[in-house]
Amino acid sequence: MAYTDYFQFTSGLTLYGKARPYNATWATGVVAMSENGSTGEYSSSSFVDDTQYGVFIRLGGSPASSDTPIGSIYPTPAGLDASGIRSAVGLASANLDDQLSDVDTALAGIPEPPSESSIVAAINADATQTTARTNAATAATQATTAATQATTAATQSTTAASLSTAIKSRTDLIGTIRSLIRW
Repeated sequence: MAYTDYFQFTSGLTLYGKARPYNATWATGVVAMSENGSTGEYSSSSFVDDTQYGVFIRLGGSPASSDTPIGSIYPTPAGLDASGIRSAVGLASANLDDQLSDVDTALAGIPEPPSESSIVAAINADATQTTARTNAATAATQATTAATQATTAATQSTTAASLSTAIKSRTDLIGTIRSLIRW
């Protein structure tokens, strides 16, 4: 059965379709295409169902294997009816309602997704826990800083006491030397 197909290309040329596979007799399986005005839209109503065509620019007086190939035309699938579609998608039985009810039954065992409010509550609870962890870490850091400051103060106090003792013993030594000199 013949059908009409279209091909868009540069205006003002002589185009034709050649049935594939190409054979030795180039004139066999050729379909002349005519341009619609000067629009660059070429068509023919002589394409045969289930046949793929190569599209060529005719360079001479008749189609030849030396003509320039510029594209292809593929056949429109024929015989695609409701039964063919159901079969193609794995639903060969004509009663789609029965098959769709099986889908509903299969979906019945799947739990409902959580509500928006429960998702928000979970996010807020996680944020609260994160804040508590951050606060605990901050408190631990502050305690460590306070302990370090206390240790530093104790070290400074010990150092001051040692200096005080050293100064006192030198002062005592100087006093003793002065008393000996007066004698």
